[in-house]
Amino acid sequence: MHWIVQNNLFGEQAVEELVTLLRRHGIRHDVVKLIPFGGGIEPDVEPEGPVVVIGAFGLSRHAQARGWAPGSWMGRNGPVDFDFDACCAVFGEQMLNHAARVVPFRDALEHDHDPFFIRPASDGKAFAGTVLDRAGFAEWRDRITATDSFGPDTPVVVGPVREILSETRFIVVDGKVVAGSVYRRDGRLHSDTAIEPHVLAYARDRAQEWTPDRVCVMDIADTPDGLRIIEFNNFNSAGWYGSDVSRIVQAIEALDVPAPEECTLR
Repeated sequence: MHWIVQNNLFGEQAVEELVTLLRRHGIRHDVVKLIPFGGGIEPDVEPEGPVVVIGAFGLSRHAQARGWAPGSWMGRNGPVDFDFDACCAVFGEQMLNHAARVVPFRDALEHDHDPFFIRPASDGKAFAGTVLDRAGFAEWRDRITATDSFGPDTPVVVGPVREILSETRFIVVDGKVVAGSVYRRDGRLHSDTAIEPHVLAYARDRAQEWTPDRVCVMDIADTPDGLRIIEFNNFNSAGWYGSDVSRIVQAIEALDVPAPEECTLR
């Protein structure tokens, strides 16, 4: 693979570790700046062979425009595969927010919950999933709708608040969990690779059932009612938290390679 990594993501430790590891093992890569509003990248590189990009959605769209493959895993049938409804159609009550509704943003208060949970219905991340009450909704709404990419017709998921004990992110490649990290415990950010065995086993089982694309991230919640899937996200633009970067790179480098045992990053 030739890795294209967005430079201004270096605030995330995992991305810094990624670039260091690529250099150490002589894996082809470029660090680029993503120019806003579809302006391309700097420098304007011309990679040969398989390419994988790590960065914002704009970098994935640039990879698609340039015909880089695999580039970014955006869904077997397109981004719709990551949508809330698509995941619920497969997993039903295994989804944390299976009781939620998908509505236009203009109807976000058409329910009886207070407080309530809200998130985008797609993987576009116009805003992060959050818990709101009715009193603070108007101020929050005005901040969100100030962007051109989000408006009253945008589908959102709205539902009751669920108690979550911990949240763990897993990186999945061809139906196999290759790395993971706890990223929130008791409502607080908490990066930890010491994943409880029952959470890991659950993630492995769900990953074998279905994923939106060959490579993705899957978030699992431990709740008083048991384990549930929070959501799936695009791998190329997702945070890896404390995940083992070498295992991620090894799994990606082994994709469609005749002798994957040759990828022995340590």
